[in-house]
Amino acid sequence: MKKTLILLLLLTGIFSLFAVQISSAGRIVKPKLSAEYFQEDGEYYIRYNEMEFIGTSLHLFGLGYIALTTLEETAPVWVKIYNSKGSLEKAFKADKVINLQSNKNRYAAYYDGENIVKIDSENYKMTSHRGSSVFGLDVAGNIAFSKNSKTLVYKNSEFELNEIIREISFFQEKIYVSTKKGLWEISDESRKIRNGNCLDLELVNDALYFSIKDGNRAKIYKISQSNEIILEKEIELQVMRTHEDISSPLEYTQESFAHPIGNSYGEIQQYGDTPYLHPGVDFLGSDFQEVYAVHDGYVKAILTTGGDPYWRIAIANEDSSDETEGYLYAHLNEDSFTVGVGDFVSAGTQIGTLYPWNYYDFTHTHYARIKAGGITWQGDWWTVDNPLVDTINLIDDTIPVFENVIGNQKIVFRSENGEYLNSQNLSGSFDIITSCYDLTNSEWKLDVWEIDVDIVKAENPDEIVYSNFAFAYDFPLDTYGAGSWDAMILNTIYSRDSQLFSIGNYEERSYYQIVTNSDGNDVIDASDAANSFNSAEFDDGNYIIIITARDANGNENNTYQLVTFNNGVSIDENTIENRKTYAYPNPARIGGNDLIKIYYSPKFSDNTNVEIYNLRGQKVQTIKAEENNSFIQWDGKDQHDKFVGEGIYFYKIVNDSAKICGKITLMK
Repeated sequence: MKKTLILLLLLTGIFSLFAVQISSAGRIVKPKLSAEYFQEDGEYYIRYNEMEFIGTSLHLFGLGYIALTTLEETAPVWVKIYNSKGSLEKAFKADKVINLQSNKNRYAAYYDGENIVKIDSENYKMTSHRGSSVFGLDVAGNIAFSKNSKTLVYKNSEFELNEIIREISFFQEKIYVSTKKGLWEISDESRKIRNGNCLDLELVNDALYFSIKDGNRAKIYKISQSNEIILEKEIELQVMRTHEDISSPLEYTQESFAHPIGNSYGEIQQYGDTPYLHPGVDFLGSDFQEVYAVHDGYVKAILTTGGDPYWRIAIANEDSSDETEGYLYAHLNEDSFTVGVGDFVSAGTQIGTLYPWNYYDFTHTHYARIKAGGITWQGDWWTVDNPLVDTINLIDDTIPVFENVIGNQKIVFRSENGEYLNSQNLSGSFDIITSCYDLTNSEWKLDVWEIDVDIVKAENPDEIVYSNFAFAYDFPLDTYGAGSWDAMILNTIYSRDSQLFSIGNYEERSYYQIVTNSDGNDVIDASDAANSFNSAEFDDGNYIIIITARDANGNENNTYQLVTFNNGVSIDENTIENRKTYAYPNPARIGGNDLIKIYYSPKFSDNTNVEIYNLRGQKVQTIKAEENNSFIQWDGKDQHDKFVGEGIYFYKIVNDSAKICGKITLMK
């Protein structure tokens, strides 16, 4: 059944001033096509002027149209070119489509991450040109672009502006360039024709408009066909808020709020052929809802990766061309932006509003902590970690949920050759797989924050024989750089075989986590995929496997499975697993006079270490045991000689062939 989801006919927060509309942020509103978006049988359509196009955004192109299908945060993007009657002329898949420019002239162009790709509407020929994400096209298809952020390149000439170039436009056979310090006019030479923070530059109705921001006011100018500069309007901008704490980019001023989350960090996504890990957190909101900066910083990029719905702002924490961290806010209305590239932004500043999402009631800002370098950023940043755990005004009291994996089992076991095993007759090495998810104030399944595994003896559940941190969804990702790191992590932590196939999209979300693909630390690398659990290191008998999942708000849940190890051998009495260990005092006090003694009976052998781990699986200390001693001492300090925090810690006694585990509780 065909379902119409949203009709984009209205914009809020816009004042009708004259022939051109100006947003309350002082931005010139581009005329938008009054199109209807709908979905049918898994395909996305746009209806415009009684024609139907396949895509999620539509753009005029010569006498025809360009439709983009962009459902993911990253490439690839399907590009479809239609003629004036709505017939498809050309279709192709592009790795990246950044800042697509198309109009009623002959040419369209976009930046693919390395070059500018130009398309001719008369013959649909595509050519590649050097350039950057900031560029403009003249009527003959010649490209002007920003080189090194402050140099304009056009044909065979370069113009040094020594100011960060924000936008480039052609009008009356001249080039106009907006910067934080003014508006430049370039023909045979360059000259600044207006001083001030030039926030916007748009061609509308055969005139060129620009805005100059001055404090909380903006002046809107028009350059006429006769090159006369006319002050059209002066408006007062919205009041900006400033706060110190990092809060949610939505509902920023609320001390606590039940933010609905649509996708979390690092969870698997697949809307097309290629799966990827979600490089951020989707805060769900309402159409045109305000979006706020969560940290002081400097605007490094304003660009779109797939038409109108994919405009984004990147704000660095430091004013530096060196690599630095910052925050990304995506899926905003372009005409709502209150800032420009190079601006300083205070935490709590409203930077834009949410774009009305066309499908599945999923209006949101894609929000991420990112890292990049350069005077300006080009969109190929890394995401650093999971910002959801740092959102101080997020309320969520829902515990994670464990789903059945196979039958009524919430934990299953898979051999190295891909065979699923009987839990009551386990032997050798195998992977342990579970399926868990979280709900955060919405109906959308999310991945959890972290997972760990404990194994205890069935006859003595207080005796932990194995304890291992699996992983936290807190790893860096190169999703935006289209590198190999993202794919490596995805195929390490998720099962993707024919029986347990992990996937995430609008229609289906199934997460199958391989909790044994981990060496117990908080870094996932290529070697983790080779890890498994070796039951032959333990006595034959009955055990309980316990998997614990926590979400970003600290809500915790666990599931367990009774298993039997049956390797047909009895562990030698002299091996490390059958020896006894305990810690005293336990609990112990941090920073006091307590020296925690970790005992081991009968005595330590050569080449034995005692490793201390926190709950996140991070190793905090390693102590070498002396041969023939019955205990070692730990002063509660980490490898940097600083006292660790209160909480639960695990220790592992490790020699060349085996290990035994215990638990220590530290209090203040």
